[in-house]
Amino acid sequence: GQGLALSLGLPRSLAQQIELALFGETVAIDAAKISFVDANGLACNRYFINECQIGIGAEVVRKTAPGRKRMGGRLAYGLRTLSLLFRYESSRLNVWVDGQEHVSRQLMGVVIGNGPITAGGMQLTPNAVLNDGALDLLIIQEQSVLQRIRSFSRIYNGRHVFLPTFESLKGRSVRIESEGLVNIAADGEFLGHLPCSIEVVPSAMNVRCRKTIWKEHYGTRIEQTEAIGV
Repeated sequence: GQGLALSLGLPRSLAQQIELALFGETVAIDAAKISFVDANGLACNRYFINECQIGIGAEVVRKTAPGRKRMGGRLAYGLRTLSLLFRYESSRLNVWVDGQEHVSRQLMGVVIGNGPITAGGMQLTPNAVLNDGALDLLIIQEQSVLQRIRSFSRIYNGRHVFLPTFESLKGRSVRIESEGLVNIAADGEFLGHLPCSIEVVPSAMNVRCRKTIWKEHYGTRIEQTEAIGV
């Protein structure tokens, strides 16, 4: 899905990528550490860089076959998301942010974004900034089928965040529990299931990129859109 590459604003041209790798600015970006339960029921720890999805997003990752990804992340993930909109059942999730219980209700899922873009172009957490020392959360409320279809048409430009069935917030740590079995995926890989704990790791790694690309193109554009009522 090229989520991290898109979040970093890397050029698509191979020649430009090589030039950037050789001469681009070195910037420290954050990562996140996640504790979860794997498919065998064992407690695990690992790191992710761009994003983590719980619920419907993780189910999209789990059911997108590797062969389908050869079509391109945008098409493969988009088609699988669209198919799940008609049949995915929400679960009761308990979400804590920075040690405080934030929500306990039926949810379709939660997205924890370090970067703004995933799955070939979905801007699920459009205001996420890779080096701000915080994680962006998107809480996806229960929705009717019609609401789900309406939401899907907006996730590629970030305007879904203005719909009442979504909630956005920031935090440095997150804990999520569920009453039933709810899946987790991170950076396009299926991990296991809840419960999970996530915490940001500031300035975890250095990358070569255009230093201000995500702030200029993703950090302000959604706020400007809201201001003009688009």
